[in-house]
Amino acid sequence: MNAEVLRMIDVGSQIVVGVSSPLILLGIHKVWSLIKKERLVNKKLEGGLRSMLRSQIVQMYEFGKSNKGMTLMQKSTAEELYMDYKNLGGNGFIEEVMEKIHKMDEIQEV
Repeated sequence: MNAEVLRMIDVGSQIVVGVSSPLILLGIHKVWSLIKKERLVNKKLEGGLRSMLRSQIVQMYEFGKSNKGMTLMQKSTAEELYMDYKNLGGNGFIEEVMEKIHKMDEIQEV
């Protein structure tokens, strides 16, 4: 190839790199913004789910307290809810409730 063709190829590649670099950076920025937005939504959903699990466990405890105990299935269900609650970052308040559930008498179907 002659020098003129090589110079044209060099200029063309500089133009492509010059134009595509900002577009690539813009795309990366857009994707990162979407990821951050999704993380925020997920945190809110986790918080809501944690609250619902906490409420359900407390409700089960109150039911057991008023019935002088819980069935094996109810205790097992409370334990499963508690494990999900903990996996979502739940705190120690429900640990105390679960200790009380574990100490409850086991009763037959109500």
